[in-house]
Formats: sequence, C-alpha cells, structure tokens
Amino acid sequence: MNVLFICGGDHKYGSPKSAINLIETISKSNSDIRFVVLTQNCGKINEFCNMQGIPNYVTGHRYAVYKKEANRTKDIFKHSIRSLQFYLRLAAALSRIKRWVDLNEIDLIHTNIDRDVLGLYLAHKYSIPHVVHLRELIKSHYGLEFLLPNQIEFMNRFTNHFVAISNSVACEWESLGLSKEKVSIVYNGIIAENYEYSDRKDCSDDFLNIVMVGGLFPEKGQLELIQALSLIDSQDRKGLKVDFYGDGRPEYEQLLKKYSELYNLKHVVSFKGYRTNVAQILSKYDVGVLCSKAEGFGLTTVEYMYAGLCPLVADTGASPEIVIDGECGLLYSYGSPDDLAKKIIFLKNNRILLGNLAKNAQERADKLFSMDRCGQNIISLYEKVLCEQGKRIRYE
Repeated sequence: MNVLFICGGDHKYGSPKSAINLIETISKSNSDIRFVVLTQNCGKINEFCNMQGIPNYVTGHRYAVYKKEANRTKDIFKHSIRSLQFYLRLAAALSRIKRWVDLNEIDLIHTNIDRDVLGLYLAHKYSIPHVVHLRELIKSHYGLEFLLPNQIEFMNRFTNHFVAISNSVACEWESLGLSKEKVSIVYNGIIAENYEYSDRKDCSDDFLNIVMVGGLFPEKGQLELIQALSLIDSQDRKGLKVDFYGDGRPEYEQLLKKYSELYNLKHVVSFKGYRTNVAQILSKYDVGVLCSKAEGFGLTTVEYMYAGLCPLVADTGASPEIVIDGECGLLYSYGSPDDLAKKIIFLKNNRILLGNLAKNAQERADKLFSMDRCGQNIISLYEKVLCEQGKRIRYE
C-alpha cells in the first residue's frame, strides 16, 4: 500500500511531532505500507524521512486558514493578499508534485492536519481515497477562519474519512458542518519506551517539582500558572520549583519573565527553553501542568502521565477525556488562577495521594494512549477506506 502523507516540516510540538511517531510506528508494524511524504517547508520531518529512506518533498504550499483582523478594511485587504498567495503556491505545489510523484501508484492520501487542503485538491483531481486527521479545536482554541469559500463542503466531498483525535475535536468539527458519518475517534499515541518512568511512592522531597511543557504562546496559558503562583503564600512558595520548557513568541516570553519578577517569583520559576530530550527530563518532576485554552488532545498531558507525573490540567478541550479528575490527576477551572493555586497547594500537602494519582495516570496512559494502539487503528482505517472504495489492498 502506497500512502501519500501530507504534513508540516517541523516536529517540535503537536501535529508534526505526531506525524513522525505515526509514520515510524506504522512502518515498523507493517513493512508493506510505504510512505511518500510531502511537507510545507523543510524541517525535522524531512531529516527523519531521509534517515529512514522515505521519499519526501517540500512543496511550499500554505494552510487554508487565517486569523481575522479586528479592522474590517484591513481584514479585507489582508484576506485578498493571503488568498492570492495561497492559490499561487497551491498551483506551484501541484505542478511540482506531478513531476515528483507517480500519483497513479498512490493508493491513499493521508492529510495530517485539518487546516491543510492540498490533499483535497489531489484527491479531487486524481480520484484517490483520502483520509484527513482532525487535530485542532480550530475555532475555540485558535480562533481561525477558513480561507476558502465553502471549505467544509469541500472537505466533505473529497475526504473519505476523518480521524478525530478526541471527542471534543469531533464535536467541534461536526458543529461546523463536517459529515458526522465520516468521523472516527482515534486518540493520539505516545511511544512509551521514549519515557523514563518514575514511581512516586516516596514523595518525601522538600520541594514540589512542577513542570509545564509547550510552546510559549498565549493560548498555552503559561501566564495563568504564573498568576496562580503569585497567589500562593510566600511560605508555601518556598517549597515549590516550577520549570517551563518550550520556545515561541519572544514578546510573550518577555511578558512571562516580567510578571515573574513583578510577583517576586524568580527563585521559584525557571525558563529552560526548548529541549529535545524532554522525554527523559520529565521523570524528575512530580506534577505536570497544562493551562491551554482548549487542547484538541493534549499530547503533553499524556507525556506527563507516561513519565509518572501527576497531571494538573485545565478543564477545557479534550483534557477531561484524558484525565479523570481525582482518579488519575486533577482538573482546575480554566481562567481561575485561584483554583489552580489551591490545587497546587493541595498536591504539595498530600504527597501520598499525589503518588497514587500519578500511578493511576501512568496505567491509564499505557492502556489507552500507546503509539502501537494508535498505529494499528490507523492501519485498520486505511484498509477500511480502500475496501469501501472497492480498491485492492496492495501488500507485496
């Protein structure tokens, strides 16, 4: 089976990171599935493909979403420019792909993220079965608008099946008009062996070591954690250590550091930057925090769980699907630094309970969110789509 896999080029966070894990897992599980990878730009995914001998090409196409401007005149002008750039790059990408890839040999197209419509055009033009991964709460988290007129209708027409990474994601897209009959839920997966597990039966350390991993963007909510820390009594703060891992917008990082100084948190908070070895670092922490506005899945939360941390996450997006409150972690009320502060102190003062929550979290992650489980579900979906289209599954 030859699969044309379309994704971004970076692999630091979210969907590109999931793309590498998915390709690697499926390739190991079934050597008869062969990938050809298309990326928007050149990055770590291309390096990975080159190392694995997977054909890959950089198309330079653009996503079909945008952020609406507050000023209507400015928005109309910028939308016109964006649309022109989108169609010019799309035409160039389609021309390149035709030269690079024998599309008659492609059995199925897998678009790795919902904001990418390149696969729709290829599926339409060459009548190739098409699967789209729904990975984002496109409206509630990112507040994005669709670039194309009737984009949802276009997606429904030229996608055979949608794979949503959570019920929350599925519900949002269905509310936008996506065909419910074509949507399946397949939770994201983690490659468990990458993570060093730490059993927290002995939680007698003087410090509660807290970590927050993710890109430094306002939507990720690092500021909410800093505000929560500022509400904690100075005596209790002495027993806290909080590390932020990730990079992103420099101005937002400066804002976070400014508030850390303003709230006199410089002895509590550290900014560690982006690290490639976070999977190994996590095991030294006790609590993993996620304050996102609305995560479509929460890959970081599952990473915390696999590493043996107690997850403390906002009650938004898919987080309540992943973390059962009071059983394998704690939820706090998003937008309430006060509630987050109370939950931090609760865990600090209840270390045995913290250890039990962390153990339950690791067991739940191992049961539901393994990469092997995710890979097998995707392989089954590939076969189902091809059978429904009357296509022969080519395993050689």
